[in-house]
Amino acid sequence: MKMKWQPYIRTVPAYFEHPAYIQALANSVEEAYDGFFYPAYQAGC
Repeated sequence: MKMKWQPYIRTVPAYFEHPAYIQALANSVEEAYDGFFYPAYQAGC
């Protein structure tokens, strides 16, 4: 039996545990939430 053509499978190293990725994600979330909360709702008020 002849096998059908299959595309190559390419994998990417685990990036989600890399410190630079985690920091970039944290920065992105902080930028997204800047100005979202009113000052009265911020911690320490």
